[in-house]
Amino acid sequence: MSYQSRAKSPGWVRRIAGYLVTAMVTLGLLAGLSACARRDVSVLADRQPALDLADFFAGDSVAYGIFEDRFGNLRRQFRVNMTGTVEGDTLTLVEDFLYDDGERADRTWVIRKTGTDEGGIVSYEGSAADVSGTASGRVAGNALNWEYDVVLEMSGSEVKVHFDDWIYRQDEDVAINRAFISKFGIEIGSVTIVFLRGRTAAAVGPLDLENWPQWAARRWHMLVPRRSLIAALFALPAALALPGRLLADTLPEIMPTAKKVGEARFKVFLFKIYDAELFAPDGRFDRKGPYALRLNYLLDAKKDRIISSTVKEMKRQKAASSKVIEGWVPLMEDAFISMDKGSYADFIHTGDGRLLLTANGKLISEITDSRFITALMDVWLGPKVRDKEFQDKLMGRVK
Repeated sequence: MSYQSRAKSPGWVRRIAGYLVTAMVTLGLLAGLSACARRDVSVLADRQPALDLADFFAGDSVAYGIFEDRFGNLRRQFRVNMTGTVEGDTLTLVEDFLYDDGERADRTWVIRKTGTDEGGIVSYEGSAADVSGTASGRVAGNALNWEYDVVLEMSGSEVKVHFDDWIYRQDEDVAINRAFISKFGIEIGSVTIVFLRGRTAAAVGPLDLENWPQWAARRWHMLVPRRSLIAALFALPAALALPGRLLADTLPEIMPTAKKVGEARFKVFLFKIYDAELFAPDGRFDRKGPYALRLNYLLDAKKDRIISSTVKEMKRQKAASSKVIEGWVPLMEDAFISMDKGSYADFIHTGDGRLLLTANGKLISEITDSRFITALMDVWLGPKVRDKEFQDKLMGRVK
C-alpha cells in the first residue's frame, strides 16, 4: 500500500488519524500492561457476513470514531467521509476528517490485494511514508487483521510503535473496528470505529465536516475524566502554591506595555497538555526579564508527578549537578500544587532577580534563587528544550 498525505492541519497527530480509519490504528499514552497476544484471523474463517475489503469500501462511506487511553478514558472523537475506488486488485480510499476540537485533515490510502491461500484467506500488503517496512493484512470470514510499525516524529526524535487493527463486518452496511497500539510489547491505547456504507451511509451522509455538533461537544467535555497521565513522563511545571492573594493586576503593574510574544500548544501523542503564552514588554523577549509565561492546562497534572518529571527534565538538560537538582526538591514539595484541567499558571520574571509564581490569579510564591529560576524557565525557554518547534512558536520565531 502506498500512502499520500494532504493534511490541512500540520502535525503528526493528524498523520496518525489517517491510519486510524482504514488501517484501524490507535494511539494512547505511554506505560501499561503487557499487550495480550490475539488469536490468528484464520479462526474467524466461518464467520459471516464475509468481508471483502474492496467491495465494502467502494463508493461513499462514513465513519464515527473515538480514542481511549489504556485506562478506558475517552480522549478524543472524530468523524470521517470516505470515497473508495477500485481498479483491479487495488483499492484507493480518500478520507476527510473532522475532530471534536475542530481540527481537519484528509488522507489517501492505496491498498493492494496480493493473493488468496488454500484456506481462502486473502492477503494484503502495502507501504506508507510513516510505515517502517511493509504493512501486511489478512481477511478471513467477516474479519480483517492489519499489522505494521509506524515511525512517529516527536520532539525531534523518532519513535516506532506497533499497530494491531481488527475490522469485523456486522451486516451488509456496517463494520466495527477495534485497534490496539503497543510499544516494546506494552499495550498503550485503543480506538473504536463504526463504519457505515451503502444505503446506511446515504441515510446519514455525507457528514458535516465544517463544524462539530455543539451538543456532541458539550457531552464530550462532560465525559472527559480528570486524570493526570502525562506528567510522569514530561516536565509539566505547575504553579507554586500557598494560600495567596489575588494577583489580577500584577502583570500590568510589572509590564505596563506587555504584549504577546508567541503561543504554542504542547502535545504528547494524541493528548493536549497545555497551551502556553509568552508575554514581554512591547512583545520583545529578553531572558533577563521582565517577561511572563502562562500555561493553560488542558488536563489534570498531579503534584508528585510534576515534581518527579520536572527533576527529570532538569537533569536531562544538565541544568545543574544531580546533587543540586535533588536539593531543589524540598522547595518544589513545599510550593508545587496539582493543576486542574482548565486552570492556569503564571511564571512572572520581574527582571530584578525575582520569579513570581501564581495559580488562577493568586500569588503563590516568590522565588529569588537565581540558579533555580534559570533551570525552571529553561524547561521552555532554554537552549536544550525537547521540542524545538514548540519553543519556536512560543518565542514568536514562527507562526
